[in-house]
Amino acid sequence: WLAQEGAPAKAGALAYWRDVEGAVCLPTQSVHPRNVGVVAVEGMIVRGQGRRSPIPLPLFGAKTAGSKAVVQALRRAECDESIAAIVLFVNSGGGDALASDLIAREVRRVRAKKPVVAYLSSVAASGGYYVAALAHCIVAQPQAITGSIGVITIKPHARGVLDKLAVHRESLSRGANAQLYGLVDPLDARARDAFERSMRRVYDEFKAIVAEGRGLPNDAALEEICSGRVWTAAEARERGLVDELGGFDAALRAAAGRAGLPADGRRVGWRRIEADRRAVLPQKDSRPR
Repeated sequence: WLAQEGAPAKAGALAYWRDVEGAVCLPTQSVHPRNVGVVAVEGMIVRGQGRRSPIPLPLFGAKTAGSKAVVQALRRAECDESIAAIVLFVNSGGGDALASDLIAREVRRVRAKKPVVAYLSSVAASGGYYVAALAHCIVAQPQAITGSIGVITIKPHARGVLDKLAVHRESLSRGANAQLYGLVDPLDARARDAFERSMRRVYDEFKAIVAEGRGLPNDAALEEICSGRVWTAAEARERGLVDELGGFDAALRAAAGRAGLPADGRRVGWRRIEADRRAVLPQKDSRPR
């Protein structure tokens, strides 16, 4: 309808809202009181709170995902009664092994109380897959880069550089492997053996997490999927590392479905959960499963 003020309305013209609001029916949809909480793991995974930088930094990029911040966000979602399920949004190429393990163990604990669905965005590899492996369900973009189930460690040897700079450094230590990760001394045969055993232990723990979360036997077949191999999400789905291909909406539907929402046709919303300034402790009634 169209009309000028004071003139009768006629077909193909605009009308004032006050003249037609009683005749126009706008479809409405009620919103469910419970929704889905989204906890993000974006950037290199590090210990602590993580940070944002105004400019990308070498190796770290512009954003890091701190294990402490992610764990606190998961606990907030666990405690919030309005959150029926959790989507773990992962866009990370990995990072610190201990930080990844801390997040994964929190996912294992929280999933005993609420459904946890991992959503793999453009990259979710190495530590990025580690944190997602224990979720109830993994949804991924078809071309997302994932897998890379392996361990890489760097042992700097800076004695030559320090000598050229005329910097003389002395260290006092106690214990055969106290300087294993030091910057000055190279690895001798004994230290190299200890270094490799440490890496192997981390790798075995990574595979155990994958086997537990994906329900796969920890055998030679799993080794063929792991060993640092990188897959697209479509390839990972064929190998049992991903459950469903789709976008963020598919992850929200999977989370809402596992929480039994919506049973009455009402729309289920979502909101991002951030770490609280006040420390949140684990809930006592949660049991791993």
